[in-house]
Amino acid sequence: MALEVCFILSRPQTAENIGAAARAIKTMGFHDLRIVGSRVVDEKPASWMACHAKDVLENAQRFSSLHWAREDIDLLIGTTAKNRAINHEYILPQDILTLCEKRKENTKRIGILFGSEDLGLTNEEITECDLVSSIPSNPGYGVLNLAQCVMVYAYELSKSFQHQQLPGQEVTRELCGETLRSKVSEMFKLVDIDPYAPRTQRLFEKLAQLDDEQIQLVHFLRKKILKTIMKEVPRGY
Repeated sequence: MALEVCFILSRPQTAENIGAAARAIKTMGFHDLRIVGSRVVDEKPASWMACHAKDVLENAQRFSSLHWAREDIDLLIGTTAKNRAINHEYILPQDILTLCEKRKENTKRIGILFGSEDLGLTNEEITECDLVSSIPSNPGYGVLNLAQCVMVYAYELSKSFQHQQLPGQEVTRELCGETLRSKVSEMFKLVDIDPYAPRTQRLFEKLAQLDDEQIQLVHFLRKKILKTIMKEVPRGY
């Protein structure tokens, strides 16, 4: 079974861009389009621009928040320019498949998140992501249209059809990256570490780049640490 990829557009403002994005997705062999916090997807220009990808547009899932849009995603990658106030380690579009191949036992579905045309992703949305990616471009003029960005990632990820999972190989939700992030966050809270602090977010970015064996090792260590912590917690906690 091939890696499943969904493309998430957060707060898109232009119906034409949504239609063009749907067209780009279908051209590269994908169909999972998700729209967060926008109704312009229903406007006629979206359908006109989608052309023969109207089925992708019509089947696009609508969500009121990113939280619900990413609920079934094992690895969420936000796309943004590098000149951000938040300090992140960026991965290139062409490196995403290599990362997924290293953790194929724990990653069945990935999400590529795109922000609005004018502001991009908010800092809060970036925090929701496991990793951040950026497209290398001309330093003098690195502006890309939303649909163009979608096409770049769709093209790179279309190579996933050449990376088939072996028969019988299933992703274990207990060991997936998102579960690891959630469980480590719970452990941090027990020792008064803010899971949303910048340094903690950098740690989560590193966790998202671990391979299958390393993920299992972190889960094992987490359980050992948690067991020790709970011995110190008073009864009735």
